Amino acid sequence: MTISTTSTPYDAVFKSFLRHPDTARDFIDIHLPAPLRKLCDLTTLKLEPNSFIDEDLRQYYSDLLWSVKTQEGVGYIYVVIEGDASN
Repeated sequence: MTISTTSTPYDAVFKSFLRHPDTARDFIDIHLPAPLRKLCDLTTLKLEPNSFIDEDLRQYYSDLLWSVKTQEGVGYIYVVIEGDASN
């Protein structure tokens, strides 16, 4: 068994959890401001395959993009995970 290492192991774990719709829904429900949360149907979350982090910055940041149905149509929730700056 080989253990892979990454320069941002906690971010990799955090990102892997947020890939799961139920976990992402809970996270978004806690952190999205109430006025925005009221507009979103969080049962419709869909993970999108996009990343907007420049290749040179991926050792420091991770990102996830979720689409969600809103009262106004389709919306997007973008999560950026910053690496530990103390390393």
